Amino acid sequence: MNDKERKMQFRIFMYVCLAMFVAGCAGSPYQTSRMDSEELAEIPDKQLMQALENHLSRNDAILDEAFNRGWLLEDDIPLIKKEKIAIGMSERALILALGQPYRVNEKIGSWGTHKEYIYGGYGPDSKITHVYLENGQVARWEEKGGPKDETEVMDSEGGRDG
Repeated sequence: MNDKERKMQFRIFMYVCLAMFVAGCAGSPYQTSRMDSEELAEIPDKQLMQALENHLSRNDAILDEAFNRGWLLEDDIPLIKKEKIAIGMSERALILALGQPYRVNEKIGSWGTHKEYIYGGYGPDSKITHVYLENGQVARWEEKGGPKDETEVMDSEGGRDG
């Protein structure tokens, strides 16, 4: 193969890569963040959820569309924007507020489904948060560690109504 043929093959390869990159961006979370409410109403659930999970959950239009689809309660939206959680919050809203957990422990029995989401623990002074869900809703959480090694426990006493 001569030098001219190699250059031509390289150019074709680069054009194919560029075309694949541009096509991938059309459905990307970034592209979703630039859509108006009418466009967001048309996209598939999977694409909207990807946008939410890719830290675009602070985008008002995307949160409004998630609310319109029944994925979130109105009370969840300000909490998600502030990266806070509350008793009674759905599992989906928890993930949008705090992100994907480090680990999930799950138990299923006749009483229902119990999950423990574990966040943090990335360094010697980092805080570890254990969030406990019962049947898909936040029931309580514990925060341990941090610089002062304080423990805070939240249960249904400190939650919201509903």
